[in-house]
Amino acid sequence: MAKHQCFLVFLLLLFAVTIHAEVGNTKGSGVKLFLFGGSYADTGNWAAHNEMKVPFGMTWPGHPAGRVSDGYILTDILALFFKTGVPPAYSVWKKESVSKDELQYGMNFAYGGSGALPDAWENRTVALQTNTFLEVLDERVFTEDDLKNSVAVLSLIGNDYTRYVFKLNGTEEGMAGRAKKISQEIVKFVKTIGNRGIRKVILNSQGVVFPKSGKVLPALVAQRQSLEDRVKQIGESMNLTIVTLDYETLIKPILDQGKLTSGTCCKVGKKSDAQCGDIDPTGKKLYTLCTDPNHALYFSARHISHAGWKMIYSEMVESKILDPLL
Repeated sequence: MAKHQCFLVFLLLLFAVTIHAEVGNTKGSGVKLFLFGGSYADTGNWAAHNEMKVPFGMTWPGHPAGRVSDGYILTDILALFFKTGVPPAYSVWKKESVSKDELQYGMNFAYGGSGALPDAWENRTVALQTNTFLEVLDERVFTEDDLKNSVAVLSLIGNDYTRYVFKLNGTEEGMAGRAKKISQEIVKFVKTIGNRGIRKVILNSQGVVFPKSGKVLPALVAQRQSLEDRVKQIGESMNLTIVTLDYETLIKPILDQGKLTSGTCCKVGKKSDAQCGDIDPTGKKLYTLCTDPNHALYFSARHISHAGWKMIYSEMVESKILDPLL
């Protein structure tokens, strides 16, 4: 075979490897991911009990795929980072729709709309998700060695706050007490995960603003610092490596450099209870869609777009924030 033909074959093979390194197509690095929390992490548990409609999944994979996004979410970019596959959703596994091979990636217990407290949008609290995880372990689906090479991810992005304020008429004065209860649940989660043998944990920083006004509340700032100090102490005492993702810090350079706009692609009226994807009885869309979601940070209300998550992934790699977990 001529030299130029050999080189061409090499390029084709390299291209094939690159394509198959995308989410859902990798054989895995041996790292298992166990995910908890709300919609930033959920890849199918909410969708297993609720209809997920177009235009979700329009950018990737081209149809609704259990994610509140037009494509990737946090779980997908973490799978990319750790060079592993996306773990199956617990609800799908429970229906016996998951092969043993897929379990090499871990399992996803996150449920869209849920939070730390039972009165979030969905009553699938972190405690309930953790108990389900423990039940799976008791069934010996995963071994102790599996857990040693695992990363637990807890994503709580504010469902406890938004439900409290917009539906339960919560006040600024009541936010500090609510934040304290959320912190207590996060501490319980970290301890439980550590006691079962997982040594690496990813959390996200807790909000400090009042959802209605965007006003920074000093009480929430103090509570966030208190929680971070407590989690650090637990990590040191239990020999855990804990990384906290601050989305505000990761997103800031994306917006500052004009890589994406801060707008939302899929919108509904401010006074409407409709959601992205909803239609009325006549088939009329109750939402409007932007021309190209690749320019918007958010795809739907408070939910980051495929393009947004891919840029956050680049920021995570560049900042090396997750390197301690490698």
